[in-house]
Amino acid sequence: MGLLERNRSCPCGSGRPRHGCCGWLRRIDPTRVAAAYLARQARLARDLVGPFSPAALTSLQAEAAELAHRCPHFPRALLSARDPVASDVRRVARALDRGPASGPSVREALRRADTPLARVAVARGLVAVREAGLADEHVVAAAVLELASGPSPVTEVALCSAAATLTGRATPVATAQVRSPAHA
Repeated sequence: MGLLERNRSCPCGSGRPRHGCCGWLRRIDPTRVAAAYLARQARLARDLVGPFSPAALTSLQAEAAELAHRCPHFPRALLSARDPVASDVRRVARALDRGPASGPSVREALRRADTPLARVAVARGLVAVREAGLADEHVVAAAVLELASGPSPVTEVALCSAAATLTGRATPVATAQVRSPAHA
């Protein structure tokens, strides 16, 4: 077993030297990193909520949406997140200023803001809530499973809460609370 020399051909078959091909470190897209983080957290969460029935899991996910509505950890997590998430929260806040919380502009802003990066920020808010002793670990695990599966009511409620914090209004009733919280 020997080390690849610097000027040997790259094993990918391109014919270029290793140091000029696959030997370089490449930057990974933050969205892919976020999706990988959520998938890893979902694997851990499945162990916790595995024994629950689908109805109980749906109930836990609805409780997590209410948790995102009540706790100040979620607005902090979303507003302190990196720029794409924070700018999406500001876009939702502008939509809230223009019309009612259930209006089409707010729903469109929420749909666009529900990205893997926003879901990671919500997952971090969930972890902070769990560590503060404000939520049961099963509720957090059910919410993480929902976050990993795609757009979720938990994220929508957290985004509405963060946007309402920016605008200085009371937290509006999110469109997510009307829908069924189960996506799995």
